[in-house]
Formats: sequence, structure tokens, C-alpha cells
Amino acid sequence: MTNLELELFIGCLVVVLVAGYRFNTAPPPKPLIPEGIPRWLGMILGFFHVKKGPSSPVFPPPRANTTLFKFWLYRSAYVLAGLLVYLSIFKVPGLADEVQKIMAYAPGLNTPVLKNSGPVLMAFFVAVVFPIIPPFKGADRSLRRCLFERASIPAQQLRERNRMRKAGYEARPEVLQALVTKLQADGFDRSDIVYEQNPTTRSLWTKASLLMEHIALWQGQDM
Repeated sequence: MTNLELELFIGCLVVVLVAGYRFNTAPPPKPLIPEGIPRWLGMILGFFHVKKGPSSPVFPPPRANTTLFKFWLYRSAYVLAGLLVYLSIFKVPGLADEVQKIMAYAPGLNTPVLKNSGPVLMAFFVAVVFPIIPPFKGADRSLRRCLFERASIPAQQLRERNRMRKAGYEARPEVLQALVTKLQADGFDRSDIVYEQNPTTRSLWTKASLLMEHIALWQGQDM
């Protein structure tokens, strides 16, 4: 492997890591479309900004059907888009010059000549600088917003889910006693109401009943 190939590999790795991390953070909300503008301009702005419409119980938002597979699928799509931009600027002749002309419109930005930058420095600009300067900023946010809306499982939520899966289920004594009284009044035998850590049939059934009792109490508190 030559030095250029090694630097190109490191540049690709930088783009993958930065893009993957950025996808975990929720993008800013979609900007509102101004009122009183021409219809054709509203359609163009609507295409790029697409203000969120009201929620519907018939057609839930895309994130309502999100799975872990979809999260990694859309995250990979975002990372691949960043790699495609990076490799295109590096490989396609003349494209770096055109991107340089666009970057010249960004106020107060002093950047080196892209075509003279090494693969690692160019990867830094593609992964870190491009998403914060116009017009690349709007394109990045629109793409990330579109994909994130369909894969809205932030990394923090995944960590919380794993933490809750490993955590034990501790019941409040008063709630447990209320459940025992209610089940006995419904005709259940006291020996079948077993609350213990061992995952037996009786204990799992009791914990499921206890969870339903907790949910009923929480619903009463929200009303």
C-alpha cells in the first residue's frame, strides 16, 4: 500500500466516523415556510424544507415504525453519501476547483486550495467544514433530516433501552399489596401470586400483572 492509498484510507475512515457520529444527533427542526409568497416559490421551498404536517392516527410518522435495522440502514446511507462526496471531489478532475468557487461565497472562511490538500485534510473539510457552511449546510441538514425522520432512534435511546433491559424490576410494597388484594378479590389463589426474582411462570405472571397495575396508576396521574 502506497502512502497515497494509506492517506486515502485514513480520509475515508475520518468521513465514516464523523458522519456516523453526526447522524446520532437530532437535526434542527424544519424551517417554517413564509406566508404571502408566490405559489411556485412555496412549492420549491416546500420541496427543500417540507414543514411537518399535523400528526394523524391513520398515517403515523415514519419514526413510529422504526426498527434497529432501519436505523443502521439510514445511518449507512448517510455515511455512504458523505463518502461519495469525498471520493468524487478527490477523484473527479476539476470538481475540487468548482467546489472551491462555491466555498469562496462563504463569508469569513479562509480555506486552503482543495486540489492541493492531501486526502486527510480534504476528508476533514468534507466531514466537518462542509456541513456548517452554505450551501452545503442546507443540503446536509435536508438529507440528514429526511433520513433521521425515518430512523429516529438516537444512540442515547439505544443505550437507555439496553440499560433498562439489564435493570431489575423493583415493585413498591403498597402497589404489590394492592395487587394481591385485588387479585384475591377476583378469585385468584394466594399461592399463585408470587413475587420473586426467579423467572418462574407464577412470578412472571405476577410481574406482568404488577406492571399493568403500575401503568393504570400512571394513567390516573396523567389525567
